[in-house]
Amino acid sequence: MNCCVRAVLLLSGLEATVLRLTNKLVGFSHLTERTVTRTLRYQAVLPDAEYWKRLIPCQTACPAHTDAGRYVQLIAEGEYQAAYHVARSPNPWASVCARICAASCEDNCRRGKIDSPVTIRALKRVICERFGPESAAPVPLESDCGNKTPWHFPVLSSERANVGEGRQVAVIGAGPAGLACAHDLAVMGYRPTIFEASSIAGGMAFHGIPEFRLVRSVLQAQIRELQKLGVEIRLGTPLTREFGLPQLRVLGYEAVFLGVGTQGGRDLAVPGVELDGIMKAVEFLLNVNRGYRVTLGKKVVVIGGGFVAFDAARAALRTFGPEPPGSEGLIAALDAARIALRAGGCEVQMISLESFEEMPVLRTCQGHEEFEQAKREGVIFHTQRGVRQFRGEAGRVQGIDLVGVKRTYDESGRF
Repeated sequence: MNCCVRAVLLLSGLEATVLRLTNKLVGFSHLTERTVTRTLRYQAVLPDAEYWKRLIPCQTACPAHTDAGRYVQLIAEGEYQAAYHVARSPNPWASVCARICAASCEDNCRRGKIDSPVTIRALKRVICERFGPESAAPVPLESDCGNKTPWHFPVLSSERANVGEGRQVAVIGAGPAGLACAHDLAVMGYRPTIFEASSIAGGMAFHGIPEFRLVRSVLQAQIRELQKLGVEIRLGTPLTREFGLPQLRVLGYEAVFLGVGTQGGRDLAVPGVELDGIMKAVEFLLNVNRGYRVTLGKKVVVIGGGFVAFDAARAALRTFGPEPPGSEGLIAALDAARIALRAGGCEVQMISLESFEEMPVLRTCQGHEEFEQAKREGVIFHTQRGVRQFRGEAGRVQGIDLVGVKRTYDESGRF
């Protein structure tokens, strides 16, 4: 009962009552009201709808608040199409997320506290492959499916279906954010137009994620589903000094959504970083996914312990090493027949500041899956190592000096 004396009470009107009860229960009759009210406090919570929602950890953890528990239960009952509607209603990128989502729902699944979490993402992929836009017989969404969160499809398509009244909105960027924004605007009756600087829609879902993780046909199917709602996508149309926000206003666009994303990486502040042969992981993935040849040596070092680093390491194993004689360029986008081949005996090693326990990718269930796949594919790991400097000859990198790392985070979890 001593903990009662140290607890926190926010409702001051109850302090005197709690004081008398505590004195009797604990036997602290010598304590004065002034003494206890300084140390005796409780936190009172008045449950509302949001409180009860937080008791469903898998749904709360999902950024889109997808009711994972419901569609998993529907799958268990054999109601596969209904399960797809529940999975799709809050998320216009359900088919994409079923393949590459970090699956925070699984990290917070209550079953994981007993043995292992439910394989929620894999189950979503099954129903998306059956009924999603990538399937042989896609089904249209129903207006009465899923829970009634304000941004979910049922609410947008019924209660807010005509709020747009055909008004024009410009969406800058055809990445996940821009495409999702355009989807919701179209459902609400707006006329969104997406302006994309590159020649391919999809943003970093296309340019930054290797095809062995996200098949391009799935991404294209999601985009076609969006276009069926009336969304116009103008490729090769970046914002410039000559074509900017004032010009969009003149064309009749009443609002602008900026979803330009971040496609740049950071350099290491160490000697030798400017040597030829050193590239940022993001730049490497951008070039590979655009179909450009990236010439690699027999040994590749990837520095980092996050998902981008893992994608770069696994993509390097699938990328040709030295250019074959007579090759002329755009061959590095490997097709399904080549994707499992190790190219030219290329050796890929990963260096991370963190230990395996601290590595960012290993903090999630899906990260563990990615890690195991990378190990099977032959990636060699060196943990708790930092880069001291890069060494080179004739302007090209030849080696790397490392330093041991004793600690990565302090007691409060700061880097």
